[in-house]
Amino acid sequence: MGSIIIHGGVKLKGTVRIQGSKNTALPIIAATILIRGKTELYHCPDISDIEYMLDIMRENGCKIIWNRDKANKNTDKLIIDACNCDGFVVPQKYAQRIRSSITFLGAMLGRSHKAVIPYPGGCSIGERPIDLHLSSLAKMNVTFHERDRILYATADRMKGALIRLKKPSVGATENIIISAVLANGTTRIKGAACEPEIVYLCDFLKRAGADINGAGTSYIVIKGVKKLQAIRYYIPSDRIVAGTYALATVATRGRVTIEECPVNEMSALITELKKAGAAVTGSKRRMELDAGMVHGPIPYICTKPYPGFPTDLQPQMVAAMTTLYGKSMIREAVFESRFRFVQQLRMMGAQIEMDGNDACIDGGCPLKGCSVYAKDLRGGAALVLAGLSAYGVTIVENAEVIERGYEDICRDLNNLGARMRKI
Repeated sequence: MGSIIIHGGVKLKGTVRIQGSKNTALPIIAATILIRGKTELYHCPDISDIEYMLDIMRENGCKIIWNRDKANKNTDKLIIDACNCDGFVVPQKYAQRIRSSITFLGAMLGRSHKAVIPYPGGCSIGERPIDLHLSSLAKMNVTFHERDRILYATADRMKGALIRLKKPSVGATENIIISAVLANGTTRIKGAACEPEIVYLCDFLKRAGADINGAGTSYIVIKGVKKLQAIRYYIPSDRIVAGTYALATVATRGRVTIEECPVNEMSALITELKKAGAAVTGSKRRMELDAGMVHGPIPYICTKPYPGFPTDLQPQMVAAMTTLYGKSMIREAVFESRFRFVQQLRMMGAQIEMDGNDACIDGGCPLKGCSVYAKDLRGGAALVLAGLSAYGVTIVENAEVIERGYEDICRDLNNLGARMRKI
């Protein structure tokens, strides 16, 4: 996919069903290396990041069978057979494309006691160093050497340790958990990330036989076990995709029902939508959103680790804020350089002033369609939302980055009445 063409000015209406969670599926796929058997994953999102992870698995001896039947959640099945997984190398061509490749560090150490992994790539949204991963695993008896930005890790035997994280890194927490489940002794993580994706990873591993307590809190205890068993597991729905479509509804003043929606994980977003005047109702797995009476603005939002407002929805929120009359402000407190999409919105007529990590939006000025360039996944999604609310035609170039997190954003939004297509 090269570009997306959007004919704006249509209010979204109808029902949309949410895909499986990218950020849940990625670490679980890496963790299947620890299981000497066939793991079955259901509702796995059909996105490019997942494909890259599976390519890495194939390169290391895993057999992959994926029945992509999105119409039937009972037969939409990904089978990973890691019985003959004898590799321990992440090829450079995949590492540079996907940041989650670093999760193979803990998985390969847990399985083979060694790993060769280039520094990871992914979206360019600022520095995301892996020092917490390395310092934590070093406490578990792992030795690291680096040459030409490639990490060489070895451990005669993984050993449990007390690990204090100086900040609640999701990736570091995942790597520690994955490497600890088959280690000797007990690993304790203080300052662990509390995101739902951590809870689901631990749930998956516990069902496979791991001994883990405290998931969802800042203190997680993992007691090493001898082996894990093959299981079936259903990947929950993606809260960021659900949030993106909710914000698209706000941006177009639409009325949408979101099915398979992880409502309980979206409290921070729902609070802000209500501040803007949106009517939000529903149940545990269903959100009904009526944005017809949205007035705005939203005075202040600050991104934070879960359960705070998610950084992965900040760009989409900025796009929605441009449609709210008055002055809104959002502060990015998780990643630097995550406002690279703002200049593209300005090209469409958005009135946005930047002050460090604060974006001040003077909303309500009509946006006009033009050609814009997606520089990263969530910034690209924000440009799509802007195109939906703009007058005229918007062309989002480099739209393949959006496929890193959305199965088919054109299909989903067209089902709600949008007029957009891939070229």
